[in-house]
Amino acid sequence: MVTVTLKKPVEHDGGKLTELHFNREAEVGDMILASRFSTNEEKTAVMLAALSDTPLPLFKKIKLPDFNRILDQTKHLLSDLEGNE
Repeated sequence: MVTVTLKKPVEHDGGKLTELHFNREAEVGDMILASRFSTNEEKTAVMLAALSDTPLPLFKKIKLPDFNRILDQTKHLLSDLEGNE
């Protein structure tokens, strides 16, 4: 499991999202959902939202520096998916 603490929490439903827990491997359904998007950035965001059980609209509010940290800390979770479209 990978836990990433956000430097800039995201506000939602009167609360704040302060950290994400990437606690599962990607599933075929995640890959199918991501394949519906056109850019690699969109596909990556969809996959990471799924792996952290975070709704995509909420995940999309994460600030770019935090997103880059998430990418760095979760690249091993996505590496098996690269080039498999």
